[in-house]
Amino acid sequence: MYQASNLKGSRAYWNARSHELKDMVEQIGLPTIFTTLSCADGHWEDLYKILTSDDISTLSERDRRKLVQDNPHIVDSFFDYRVNSFIKKVLQVHYKITDYWYRIEYQHRGSPHIHGVFWIQDAPDVSNIENESEENILKVVEYFSKLIDAWNPIINPPSADTHPCRTNYDNVINFEEDLAQLLHMVQRHVCSNDYCYRVNKKTMKKECRFKFPREMQDNASIVKDDNNQFEFRPRRNDPNLNKFNDFLIQLWRANMDIAPVISKRALLAYLAKYISKSEVPSASLQSIFSTLIELFDGDMSAKKIIHKVFMKCCAERDISAQEVCHSLLRLKLYSAGGRQFVTVNLSEKKWLPVHDADTFDNDKYGTSILEKYQNRPSRLENFSLWNFARNLNSRTLSEVTKYNIVRVFPRLKLTNDNDKNEEFYKQQIILHVPWRDESALKSEDESWQTIYFRHNLNDVLNAINIVRSDYQNIDEEEYESSDTDQSDDEESNILEELLSSRLGPKSDIPKINLGNREVDQTYNWKDSFKMYESYGTIIDFENYVEKVKRNELEHVIEDQENHEDSLQLPNLGPDQEIIINLVKDQISAIKSSVPHNSHDRSCKRIIIQGKAGTGKSFIIKYITTLFEMELGKDSFIVATPTGVSAVLINAKTLHSVFKIPRKPI
Repeated sequence: MYQASNLKGSRAYWNARSHELKDMVEQIGLPTIFTTLSCADGHWEDLYKILTSDDISTLSERDRRKLVQDNPHIVDSFFDYRVNSFIKKVLQVHYKITDYWYRIEYQHRGSPHIHGVFWIQDAPDVSNIENESEENILKVVEYFSKLIDAWNPIINPPSADTHPCRTNYDNVINFEEDLAQLLHMVQRHVCSNDYCYRVNKKTMKKECRFKFPREMQDNASIVKDDNNQFEFRPRRNDPNLNKFNDFLIQLWRANMDIAPVISKRALLAYLAKYISKSEVPSASLQSIFSTLIELFDGDMSAKKIIHKVFMKCCAERDISAQEVCHSLLRLKLYSAGGRQFVTVNLSEKKWLPVHDADTFDNDKYGTSILEKYQNRPSRLENFSLWNFARNLNSRTLSEVTKYNIVRVFPRLKLTNDNDKNEEFYKQQIILHVPWRDESALKSEDESWQTIYFRHNLNDVLNAINIVRSDYQNIDEEEYESSDTDQSDDEESNILEELLSSRLGPKSDIPKINLGNREVDQTYNWKDSFKMYESYGTIIDFENYVEKVKRNELEHVIEDQENHEDSLQLPNLGPDQEIIINLVKDQISAIKSSVPHNSHDRSCKRIIIQGKAGTGKSFIIKYITTLFEMELGKDSFIVATPTGVSAVLINAKTLHSVFKIPRKPI
């Protein structure tokens, strides 16, 4: 079921991405910050300049909603471009981000937002903060105080003339007042029974699950929370203000969340809460199998069963209009910041593609990383399998700019069972000791443990696995982050600046008369047409396909006329050769002086069948060219049932050939 992890948006897909990120953390180290960036698709002026040619200042809230509903593809691609530009031109430049990982999430509200982790150059190491001195902890507090704040510069700011999300950073005059207005509109949490109130299992009292309102404090600090875990608390003068970075929120102009990574426990809870979950909880794989097994025929192939499982997974999660467009535009749902993940499977049970036994071709499925390593060039003789997978492009064998994240299967660890430990030692030796023939790594009288310690592989593993993680016993609810709300009204739980596309089965979707919309009528089509004049007119385009096919056929005929003998086209399959030989026998019988009678055994009818791409059109063109060369252009008729198929093979329809009227007489 490895391929299920490629089914975008499914639980298996996000679970696989979560494990990739865990491997990334183990090999790179703890990230510096968590960040959430939301989409203010009801306000960003640059977005509406793309959506309409009208004066943006005259748009009503209804107009804005309708523009977002009618153009989910533009809204989604704009957000994707904005996120990537923000990371490359702001975060990487201003904060020297060295690595990052983020995913795009949609949920029920339709509009996208991202959850991500970022590694900052020269950030303090907090992987062992519980053993740090008080002096070092104060340095960590000082560092994160410059990144994260909860201090409102003006508690009751003056009302803005327009929504602060609609003001571009370049147009801000009073930055302190602008920040206060922005925080007031998008960063203050308002509790509601329907959204955030939960009953505390310990106290049995109803509390905000995001722990608002929070205690105010004049200075930032790192303290232990109720679960005896370290927590960074920024300075705070507003009990309901969500954490922010003043520079980032004023540039981004929408709701955000930011928190430091100061414990492995908090990081793993974050991964479980935001990374590995699908948009809408789907049925578990076990329940899907239980449902489908009752419907399976005992003779059903594994390929068909897995196909049904995939279809069941797709049918059991909600997909918003913008996410549909995201997939259609072939945009990524996540980014690992340029890092590539290389899988090394050391299991004796090989991973095999699902295939039909009669059609399986082993050459189509490439070479495994193990086979490439064993056949590596001599210049890489001293490379271990780990260094080979980590530092090289597996196709070109050139060195990569950012080292790859190596994912090793099966995942083994040391236990109290010595026999199982031998498998662990063997795996590490195969990974970290250069070899070409695995059998040469160990003699009969040696144990894998002895070889392991002889090569000092403990030191190697400590250098590679910077963060060793325990993925169990994490309470996800405990570390749940805040998606800020503006109202305690259930209908208004969705932020105004997080406008939903809301295109569902019961949506009132107006019909769009393309060409007659105001945006179509006001668009300067004449200037756009000039951009394509060099490619020809509309008539040229309409005749392009027919012209190409005609030229192709003429070239085939011309090429064959230059040959003395019969057609000699390469790469004919066995079935294709049988068909051509039957046609040649038919032509020979026609050309023979012997009259046709009952003794004529030449084949008169041939049925050619096959899937798309198997060469049916090629064979028909080959046969017509053969007839034309041997018997002349008027010796045959090529006819098909439909106009589309007729165009494909340069033929006529049956109705046209036999003068059949389109309507019954």
